[in-house]
Amino acid sequence: MMERVLLLAVVTCAAIAQAAELDELTVARERGIYTTEASFIVAAPVARVRELLLDYEQLGDLNPYVKESRIIERDDGRVRVLTRIEDCVVFFCLEMELLQDVTNEDDGRVSAVIVPNDDFDAGHAVWQFESEGAGTRVIYHSELEPGFFIPPLIGSLLVKNRLQTQIRTTAERLETLATEKH
Repeated sequence: MMERVLLLAVVTCAAIAQAAELDELTVARERGIYTTEASFIVAAPVARVRELLLDYEQLGDLNPYVKESRIIERDDGRVRVLTRIEDCVVFFCLEMELLQDVTNEDDGRVSAVIVPNDDFDAGHAVWQFESEGAGTRVIYHSELEPGFFIPPLIGSLLVKNRLQTQIRTTAERLETLATEKH
């Protein structure tokens, strides 16, 4: 069970990224739902940051726990994305599947809704991108309801810690990829 807790920490980060300049990062748990709020700046233009975050088939470049990500279907502005995430604790590895319907909103935001499965009962995420100087401010909000039991004390603390760690790791990769010459 603890292995699933550790892997859950990675799921929210499959599509989140943040740069070295982190303004906000909070993870909270209430009634079994994990809420993540983040605000950060990436030293690259909005178009480049969006391009990287919306390259669904290359999410493993942003997050080392993403073992596979691919588009399942496209329909009227919605993209269904399947992401397989793997995490290991000592010698035990566990894979989870995240299926999301992602929509580019008219106001520039990107929203994702989790399609329920054995690993996740529900969830959603919203990304907002704003120009800030020569860079991009990314504002992120997500709610994630795992489809399995997580012990309230140690499990919750472990998930919160892992989410924060994974967001920072992904942030470093986003910053690096966004500022590379392409």
